[in-house]
Amino acid sequence: MTRTQQSPRSSTTAAGSAGGPAGGPAAGRPLRRTRLAGASLVIGAALLVAVGLLDPEVTGDGAAGALAAAQAAPGRWTAWGLALAATGLVLLPAVAALGGAAARSGRRAGLAVTGAVMTGAGTVGMVAVGLGELDLVALASAGLPDGAALAAAEAVESSPGVAVGFLLLLAGWYVGRPLLLWGLWRARVVPLWVPATGTAAAVGSWLASGWPNPWEAVFAVVAAAALVGCAPVLLRDRREA
Repeated sequence: MTRTQQSPRSSTTAAGSAGGPAGGPAAGRPLRRTRLAGASLVIGAALLVAVGLLDPEVTGDGAAGALAAAQAAPGRWTAWGLALAATGLVLLPAVAALGGAAARSGRRAGLAVTGAVMTGAGTVGMVAVGLGELDLVALASAGLPDGAALAAAEAVESSPGVAVGFLLLLAGWYVGRPLLLWGLWRARVVPLWVPATGTAAAVGSWLASGWPNPWEAVFAVVAAAALVGCAPVLLRDRREA
């Protein structure tokens, strides 16, 4: 064998050491991370349905209505807050991965990346609001006079964590999420029904905030369907695309 010749085995070994397709571990790690993000998307969609089902019955306005709801059903309020926070935590890496998938497509990804940033901020807001609202359960069971309990509840609702988190949630979930889904469609990585369904869910959820509770759960299911529709983008093997 001359200096310029290589055996097939040595060529394969060289490709593996360079982290190419035959390299296994180096090529597999990004794929595993992307698939984990896809699994997070599906789990987050299921948690979102749970949030809709647990959505508390709030009949009053502002802090007074929230405190009354926490007093009437502290267990449900606690479960809702924890589910909301968990949804945000689980969806955050999935949203980031969707933005990355659109960017890698190289096809008009600006809208999807903008939507991913806004939606990611919205998931952070979910965590802040979900954990912050748990304080109302403690107030409801503290045995404080009505006036003191209401003042404390107003302080909770106007605290920076809850107030800023709520703004992030609104902007990210009701504006950023449709932008992300339409951006993914524009980048040709999801079918048209995904952004159409997601937009309908966002509009319906906004309107359902003043409707009887079952409607919030209905639109949560619709939103979850749109998220699951994005999962193949992350779960499929890009090497087979």
